[in-house]
Amino acid sequence: MHPKLALAALLLSSLAACGGGSTTSTQSSSSGGETNSTGLPASFEPAQGEHAFGVYLVVVPSTDTAAAETQLAELRARGVTGGGSGQLSCDQGASAVLGASDDDLAVSVDFRTREDAQRFVDAWGSPVRGIAEFVAFCRD
Repeated sequence: MHPKLALAALLLSSLAACGGGSTTSTQSSSSGGETNSTGLPASFEPAQGEHAFGVYLVVVPSTDTAAAETQLAELRARGVTGGGSGQLSCDQGASAVLGASDDDLAVSVDFRTREDAQRFVDAWGSPVRGIAEFVAFCRD
């Protein structure tokens, strides 16, 4: 299982045990430019070595799982089925763009194009940490 999805499932299962959120985390394999039922651009899950654009909603020290849980719950509450959380080191190149450590924990939604990532940010309506192009790693 993809590390971001595994951590998302773990965090969401702890939320579910407290009465919040679903334990399902999926992403579309969209070619870009599409929208989902929320009106937000459809996300996708990049394969090992694939380039993608992440919208990083929150980046926190790896010990701050509460902030990640809160952000994951907001994604689900707003109907976003893609996205997840994990160490920035699995999104090679993102930490430098975001001014963060590879060891930090991030909640992000991935897209094939910068345009789709920007469309997501514009439609999201809440502040995000940033958009970063990255090479997918830890996907085996």
